[in-house]
Amino acid sequence: MLRRRLLVICVLLIAAEAHAATLERTSGCVQGGNFDPQIVTVNPPPPTLTRLSQWSSGGELEITEMLTGTNFVMGATAVQVKGTTGMTVVSEVVTSTSIRATFRIARDVKPGTYRVIVTTAGGTSAQPFIVQRNEGSIPQGKKVKQAR
Repeated sequence: MLRRRLLVICVLLIAAEAHAATLERTSGCVQGGNFDPQIVTVNPPPPTLTRLSQWSSGGELEITEMLTGTNFVMGATAVQVKGTTGMTVVSEVVTSTSIRATFRIARDVKPGTYRVIVTTAGGTSAQPFIVQRNEGSIPQGKKVKQAR
């Protein structure tokens, strides 16, 4: 008796905005035979932070910026500033390519270069963030207000 081998090919279409997940196909039947369990892990791509405006600070401020990049996920993306405890950020993913972030900078933050980090389940991305003490040099068009 001649036995034939059967080749089964599964194609999974996964949306770019899919969250990380593990899928398991545990059984199936083809002419009386069972499939071995198969596990497929879906890892989203890491974010990329491609643009962050630079600005100067003359004291305690709040400034709202649009961060641009790729692979941002609504409800699953964190933005933070590394290198100081004097800056906090509140952020909201607007689209998969933009984040609205409000930075609050305390008066005692020293001038220097810090890192803005964007984190998702897929990984992290960072851009330098420069703080300069220079009274009155906030770029035109920036929505800057003195923090209370």
